Amino acid sequence: MRKNVYLLLLGCIYAINALAQLPETSIVVKGHVEGLKDSIIMQVYEGNGEQFRVFFHKSLPDDNGMVRDGRFTVINSYQDTVPGLFYLFIPDAFSSISEMRIPFYANPGDTVYVEGKGMLLADWKITSKAKLQEELSDYYPVAYQEHVNYQKAVMDYLDYRKYRRNATMSDEEWDYSGKQLELKKAISDSLKIEYQLAQLEAMKKMPINTVWMQKIGVMCNFFTKDKVKWAIKDLYQTRMREINRYPEGKRILALLYPSPKAELGKRAVDGDLMDLQGRTYHLSDFKGKYVLLDFWSTSCGPCIAAIPSMKKFKERHPDMVIVSLCIDQFKYWKTNRHYQNLPWYNLNDGGGQLGLAKSYDANAVPTYILISPEGNYVNKWVGQEIFQENGILEQLLYPQP
Repeated sequence: MRKNVYLLLLGCIYAINALAQLPETSIVVKGHVEGLKDSIIMQVYEGNGEQFRVFFHKSLPDDNGMVRDGRFTVINSYQDTVPGLFYLFIPDAFSSISEMRIPFYANPGDTVYVEGKGMLLADWKITSKAKLQEELSDYYPVAYQEHVNYQKAVMDYLDYRKYRRNATMSDEEWDYSGKQLELKKAISDSLKIEYQLAQLEAMKKMPINTVWMQKIGVMCNFFTKDKVKWAIKDLYQTRMREINRYPEGKRILALLYPSPKAELGKRAVDGDLMDLQGRTYHLSDFKGKYVLLDFWSTSCGPCIAAIPSMKKFKERHPDMVIVSLCIDQFKYWKTNRHYQNLPWYNLNDGGGQLGLAKSYDANAVPTYILISPEGNYVNKWVGQEIFQENGILEQLLYPQP
């Protein structure tokens, strides 16, 4: 018996608890695409290049986003007060989101309109009131033919994979079809690289703005092929000054040129750390004192739950330097009320999960790193239990005779 496991990889998804009613702030997407198959359920998710947010609601009908006669309406929650970047995508049990998605910007509460023909997303048009959508529209014709070639190859690969899954074949036919499937996948991967390189070539001459930064941020990730990454490095070196004027520039720098790995007992890995007022700090500024690094995220419940214990610990040890280092993008960090007005440092290195968090292998939050007065990396813990009175942290710092 052949067993196939199919995983729809959503990148880094933050699942939000189902809400009792449709929130006041939402994004509505209405579309009419000729030739779009009935019963497909279109979906929308929020994304910023580093993470994706998907929201679920009890109150929404089961057919939210379902296509009927080429028409669909998708309602998506948006819990922010500024315009956001979203992706409309055609979910498929055999594809990843990145292969069948189209980006757009929308203001909170907006209705966005989609028009097109067929399954080629390169031929779809999105109309939105968001100002950033005007900038994004400049990119739709960029590398158009390469985009079409890539999407055709993806659909060919997906269609063949569906056929292979449902067909009755002999073992010999199954082996042959597997080789054909690998060939189709290799072709689509090659055309994806051509499409990305064509975009990067065009971006050399395009103005750097918010959309430009987010476009390059999406292309530059863990899975970027070397050939594309080299082209991004070339583009970064050419336009470094302009790129670094944007907060996202630090994340791109961290992706292209990762920070070194921190090693226990050795000099702590340092970086440029910014506070909410824009002042820059370094871990070396606190040399002569113990420093506790607190890696946290705005979506992390345990991080927020640890604050009262941290406050009590700080009261018992006022000389201890605590640096809460947020791994989220600046816009989420700056608007988080829980970590403001605390009796310790609230900083951000701009690298997200690819900055100091990666150097210290902070793969879960909260993660705590202890740095000695000499500036060496001493220890690492996950979880708030370390702040208990006479607990593991106090015993390490202040051993009883």
